[in-house]
This record gives sequence, structure tokens and C-alpha cells, in this order.
Amino acid sequence: MFVSGSIYYVLAQIGRNTAIHPGYASAIWPASGAALGLALLFGSYSILGIGIASFLSNSGVDLLSGLWIDPGKNLYLSLLIALFSSIQCYVGKRVLFSKIPGCRISDQTRYVFLFICLEALVCTISCTGSVASLYFLNAIDEGALRQSWLTWWAGDTLGVYIGAPFILFWFRGKYSRPKISEIFETSVLLILIVFFSLASFDLVIPILSISYPLGYILIPLILWAAFRLGERASSLAVVLSSVIAILGTISGSPQFYAESMNASYILLQSFVAVLSITSLLVASIVNERKEAENQLRLSHQSLETKVKERTRELLRSNEILREEIREKNEARSALEKSQIRYMGLFEHLPVAIIEADYSGLKAVLDSLPETLQGDEFTEYVETHPDFVQRCFDSIQVTGVNQETANLLRVDSAETVTKNWKRFFSQDNFKVFRRVLRKIREESYFYEVEVGFRVQDNTRLDMKIRWSVPPGFESTLSSVIVTLLDYTEIKSAERKLQLSLEEKEVMLKEIHHRVKNNLQVISSLLSMQSDFVEDQQSLSVFKESQNRLRTMSMIHEELYQSENLGKIQYSIYIEKLLNQLFQVYGKSESVILKTELESLDININRAIPIGLILNELVSNSLKYAFPPEGKENAGGNAELRISLSKVNETLELTVEDDGIGMPSGFDLDETTSLGLKLVNILVRQLKGKIDFSSDAKKGTSFKIRIPLSVDLI
Repeated sequence: MFVSGSIYYVLAQIGRNTAIHPGYASAIWPASGAALGLALLFGSYSILGIGIASFLSNSGVDLLSGLWIDPGKNLYLSLLIALFSSIQCYVGKRVLFSKIPGCRISDQTRYVFLFICLEALVCTISCTGSVASLYFLNAIDEGALRQSWLTWWAGDTLGVYIGAPFILFWFRGKYSRPKISEIFETSVLLILIVFFSLASFDLVIPILSISYPLGYILIPLILWAAFRLGERASSLAVVLSSVIAILGTISGSPQFYAESMNASYILLQSFVAVLSITSLLVASIVNERKEAENQLRLSHQSLETKVKERTRELLRSNEILREEIREKNEARSALEKSQIRYMGLFEHLPVAIIEADYSGLKAVLDSLPETLQGDEFTEYVETHPDFVQRCFDSIQVTGVNQETANLLRVDSAETVTKNWKRFFSQDNFKVFRRVLRKIREESYFYEVEVGFRVQDNTRLDMKIRWSVPPGFESTLSSVIVTLLDYTEIKSAERKLQLSLEEKEVMLKEIHHRVKNNLQVISSLLSMQSDFVEDQQSLSVFKESQNRLRTMSMIHEELYQSENLGKIQYSIYIEKLLNQLFQVYGKSESVILKTELESLDININRAIPIGLILNELVSNSLKYAFPPEGKENAGGNAELRISLSKVNETLELTVEDDGIGMPSGFDLDETTSLGLKLVNILVRQLKGKIDFSSDAKKGTSFKIRIPLSVDLI
């Protein structure tokens, strides 16, 4: 702000020396150009300094002479002139920034014209406001309005045309180190401009002081500076020539002589403004050409870069294309080899193969509503034989190998291709309707066994398989149908089935006879026991009968079962327990609780487990509940049996709440035949037995038998 105000004040003091009455309007006013240039350079804060400097200058303050207030000056008028000068500076700054990008007035010719026209309009602000203030404050009369306004406007406008470009060009932008040739050319040009300026305005030796218009010699020199050296040199040349011209005119040079000194100043400023405008136009034209050349150079560089890139891309594309061609040739060669190998396999494979095109069939199926699915579709094809026939007729056989011809007893594959419909419509499309449902459900594999009559009317058991190769699921343009003659296999299966049925009958008969024999032995023991009076011997007879019944029941279950190798063990246990409770008469006095998982157990484990269960349950029913025990005392005597399978291990638990075993009882050292038999059978089954007994809680046996172990 201080710098801007100081510069404005100095230039304003110079302009005041050429002012007309009453000392305010001057045709030479370089301060206006400096004000606009400084505002554009430093921003709006500089306008405040310019306003203060304008007030000081117009109020007669002369800092050099020590005069602070001129009594002949109106302070209100000075304040108004300062205000209008500040407003003009601010408006000029805003207008240029809004209309010219970056306020670079020499970049384009149209920017120069905008600068000239806009500033000519903006400069009317200060002259109009100030002259009006002069008039209303009685500083001038009505007759001086026109001359004062014109002088003020010309001084401000011409000052802007000269000063603002000089400040913008020299104090903004980048500086580059000049070449020696440029320094030399600039020096020569400036010397010539100074010389001819001095000569034109009578500031050199009198021999050159003639009244010829030598000032116009400056025009080509200014144009030379603008064209060759750029905007900075041309603006400097204009300023130098302007300073010399002003000094010469003040000194009385006849170059721009008029009827008054003020008119001479206006002619001088007009001449200098023409020089400035001409230099600006030439500089803008040069800048436009340089910018065009720069854009052209950049365009050429970009074009060269793009050409190089496109060339590289073209080379890469050619290389990729060659690689793709090579790969395609290799793929074509591999495909041809694969086709040859495929055709060789297709023709000589010992399997009857038919390749067919089902794309037409798919089109027929797709014509149906999408909601027709599942059982509704099956019902539809069952009730619309014409639709099934249309589907069948849409199939095209594309390939048949020789094995198919051999299987169907025809002379060649071509015969199969021509007559295939006769072979595949023997069952009145029963199988084909199932194939249609599979295709409708997008299931691309189906296999069926059918009876099939070939060319010589021989009936074969045929296995027909439909499958869709990968990649053809969407079109069904390739469907592979294979035919397998398994007549001999089927015949062998029938013979084997007959043999199995005969063996099952025989095995059932064996189980029946074993059961009968065991019952006969049990009956003999029962008859023999009638002649035995010793209770201990009678008990032995009874236990033996129970064991025989246990084994007999297993054979009876196997005889009645469809599976002769396994029995449903939970049913067997229920029957065994009911029989034992009846034998020992405990059905009313002892509560039986069972938790039996439904399991199928094979015979080599069923009989030993049944004997183990018989011994443990019999032992509990005989000894766990004596007459003085809880069963006769009104208590709830219980016997609990559980059978379950846990991780391929069979768990059998027998528990009672009786009196328990005698004190010091050892299961491994027992003399009881029944418990010895239990130990032997558990070891035979490769199982483990956990035993516990308590006089209050009763006796518990938990037996674990592995099912994954092979028994010998």
C-alpha cells in the first residue's frame, strides 16, 4: 500500500505540472496507468494507498518543498477526486480480471481491443465524478466543463494505455536469461529510440532541431521492438519515448504544436498512446503466432509420440496376431489330430455309440410354458402322443459307429442312420417319454434297461444311456447314446437270483429244523426233570432249558425274517425277557424297564449276546430279589435293560436294585456256571464287561462289544 501510494504520488506531482486551470485536469497523467497496474499487481489493498496519495496530491501537499496544505485547494474537492480515482482504479481492476483471463492483455489481439475499449469506458468514472465535483463546488464554470472533462479523460485514458502495460509486463511473469545476441539487439534498438526521440523533440544539437515530423520514425522502431524483442522491450521503448516526448513538448518542441499548451499535450499523448497501442497489437500478434507455433510444435510432438506409440502398438499387435495365428494353427492341428483320434476311437471302440442332434427337440420343448414341470409335464406327454411324436421326429442322427451296426445285426452304419427310428420306437415311446422329462428337468444323464429286438428279431437285454457332452448343455446339438448288450449278464443274474432263492429256502429250512431240534432237546430235558427230585439238579435242568430256548428263539426269528443273516434285535430281546419273566414267575413282582435301540445284528453276534442276556437276567430274577426283599415287602423291585450303539460299539446294560452280590465277590473268580459262561462269551466277542454291586443299590453289568472287529 505504501509503495503504491508513493509511486502514484510522484507521478501525480509530475502530471500536475501540465494541469490546466484550476490545476486539477491534466492531459499528461501517468499516475492513472500506474494506479491500475499496481492494483492489478498488488491487489485491492494498494487502492487505499492510491486514494490517500491522490488526496495528498490534489490538496496541494508538496513533500519535497515542505508544503502541507495549499490554502488555495478545497479539501472536500480533493477528497472527492481521491474517491473517484480509487473507484475508477477498483472498477478497472475488476473489469479486466473478469473479461481477460489472468489480465494477460497481450496474449491475444482481442484482449488488446478489450483492454482499449474497457479502459476507455472505465476512465469516464474519475473524469465525470471529478469534473462534476469541480462544477458543483464552483471550482470551474459551465463553459469549462467540456474542456476539463475531455482533458481529464484523455489524460487518464492515455496514461492507462502507457503505464499499466509497462508495470504488468515488467513486474509479473518469469524472467529467462537473455542471449548475448538479444542483449546486443536490445541495446542498439533502445539507443536508436532514445536518439530519435531526442532528435524529434529538439533535445540534442540544434542542427537536428528542425520542424519535420521526425517523431514518426519511432513507429517502425517500436514495431521492431514489439516484433523482435517482445512485450517488455516494446513497453520500455514506449515509456522512454514518452518521457522524452513529454520533456520535449514541455520545453517547447514544435512536433505537436497547437493553439494551446493543453492541446499540444493532448496531441502528444495521443501520439504516444498510438505507439503504445500499436506495440500492444504487434506484441499480441507475435504472442499469438508464438502460441500457435508452440501449439503446433506440441501437436507435432504429440503426433510423433502418438505415431511412435501406435507404431509400437501396431508392432505389438502384429506380434500378438502372429502368436495368435501360430496358436490357432497349433490348435487347428491339434484339433485335426484330436478329430482323427476321436473318429478312430468312435469307429473302432467296442461299444455301440450313436451321436444325435437334439437341438430341434429342445426347441419343441421350449415352446411349452415354463410352468409345465414335474408330474404335470409327465401327464402332458402321456396324454399328447402327437407332441411326443413331434419331439421324436425332430431328432437327427449325426454319427453311428460300426459296433452299433454289429449290435443291431445290420450290414452297415448307414443302415442304422436311415432306420434308427424303427429300432427306438418299439416300446411305444415309454422310455422316450422318461428321456423327455429328464431333458425338461435339465438333467443330462439317463440310463435305462430295456428289452430290445434287433434286425433278425432276436431279443436282447439292452442298457441304453443318454448323456450330453460338456459344452452342449445349452443347445443339445450333441447327445451321445450308448447301447450295451448285457443279455449274458442278465441271464447270469437270473440264474444267480434263482440260486440265491434256493439257498434262502434251504437256509430257512435249516433254521427251522435247528429250532425244532432245540425244542425237542428242551422237551426231553423237561421230561427228564420230572424224574429228578434233587432241587439243585432240577435247577440245572431248568437253566439248560432256558439256554436252549434262547438259541431256539434266534433261529425262529431268522426263519421268519427276510434277511437270513441278521435279526431285529430289540424285538428278540422283548420276547426273550417276557419268556424269562414267565419262567421265573416275576411278571407281577418285578418291574421291567427297557431302553432298546432298533438294531440289526448278524447271527454270529446275536446268539452269544442272547446267551449273555439270558444268564444275567436269569441270575437277577433268581437271586436279586429273595422272599424277604422289597418285592414281597411292598417295594418297587426293578430290572433295567438297555441296548444301544455308540460309535460302532454295542452297549448292553443289565441292572437291578436287588440285594447285590455277596461281600468279596469276584467276577473273574466266580464258580457260577452262568457267570463263567458270560465271561467266556464276552471274550469271544472281543468285548469288555464292567461290573458293580452294592447291597443297597443292587447289581450292574455294562458290556461293550465292538461291531467293527471280525470274529473268527
